[in-house]
Amino acid sequence: MTTVATPVFDRRNTKSTNLLGVAGTDVPIREITKLTRAYKIGSIIQSFIRHNSFKIFLKPGYRNVDLTEVELVDSDTGLYIRKNMVDRRIGWGKMPVKVPIDGFKRIVTRNNSYYYGPVDDTPFSLAVALPEPYGHYRVIGLEYFRGQNWRVHPDWVYCENLQNKDDGYNTAEEKIQIFLTDSLASQNFRWRTSSTRPPIFDKPICEKDLIQSLVFDAKATAVDNEECKQDKKDEDPVVKPDVFITQHQMVFFSEKSGADVWHHRPPFVATRSGLLRFIDHRPHADRYNSTEKPIFETYTKATEEEFYKRAVDFHNINSSAFVFSVPFDAANKKSSLVTGSHAIFLGKGKKKKAPAAVVGVQFHHSKFAERFFETTSKCMDKCRYKCKDEELDCFLLDNNGFIIVSEKHEHTGKFLGK
Repeated sequence: MTTVATPVFDRRNTKSTNLLGVAGTDVPIREITKLTRAYKIGSIIQSFIRHNSFKIFLKPGYRNVDLTEVELVDSDTGLYIRKNMVDRRIGWGKMPVKVPIDGFKRIVTRNNSYYYGPVDDTPFSLAVALPEPYGHYRVIGLEYFRGQNWRVHPDWVYCENLQNKDDGYNTAEEKIQIFLTDSLASQNFRWRTSSTRPPIFDKPICEKDLIQSLVFDAKATAVDNEECKQDKKDEDPVVKPDVFITQHQMVFFSEKSGADVWHHRPPFVATRSGLLRFIDHRPHADRYNSTEKPIFETYTKATEEEFYKRAVDFHNINSSAFVFSVPFDAANKKSSLVTGSHAIFLGKGKKKKAPAAVVGVQFHHSKFAERFFETTSKCMDKCRYKCKDEELDCFLLDNNGFIIVSEKHEHTGKFLGK
């Protein structure tokens, strides 16, 4: 919450006025966050608002702190940007920063460009931090909706009925379906035209760019399994799972050989519009008896999830790689999942590209580890060292030094440097 207050004067006397008191109200931070339009900002771009007491009150992961305490920098550029924001100036600056993610367990180094300016009729200034080269391009599209195996970001406002907030719909997906089938054809339908709250109409009011992006993403990701199989290459299922990126930029997993070899969970794709689409190939018994929730029930916020951010960040280092992770407390569990994700960038030219989606899959850790040691024990020629040698300790690490696989399960999820 933040408090908005203003003095109240008695203006009946034209020569002097008397202070009657102060009027104020509490505003939830989430209501202000809605106006920043997160779907336009993207997954690793950050926005924050500060007031004239040097404090930042709208920044993910921080509460009421100074800019110099938020960004880890090696120069005085942060002080320059902070002063200009306090003075309500319009400008921009650039500086290298170290950004903590995953609950401050990982550090990502970025070169950020900061664009800032005052918010009219308030003591606040708004800033947006764009990591290079991300944020200079975006994907735009419009098509038709298709498919039912999907979720949308639960916190984003795709459409809202200002006349009746409690409209009886249980989920955000139901609201989207009603909009596509009924509201869009209505003569009273209105698009939201600005970030400010629009007048009340008797039909839902929707974010045009966000809805169009959502519809386009739904069409682009509604790829049939049979269509994917036509793109499939002959692979040895003993060596590789049936995982393919098709000409439609979709990942396809065979429901037989890949599942049998890797015991993988439903594959998924998350897009920049907040859409999460998945293929739930599990037997019905596993769906209702499993104690592990699938990713589409636990990580529904697409661009705000860590698997999405890490994949987009790592794309600049290796554009063809998957990023893998395990829960930090995996060592304390009998069974856990390995999540692999890969970012898809679209655009013309090597530099003019924007992140459109992240595809991924989850594997049972026990099978993943078994496969790792099975593969690393094979050599084309005579090997001097093998992971199964008693005098060696073998580890599979992620890009931040956390242990994905170890011969000792109690090491899983731990930082190697400890």
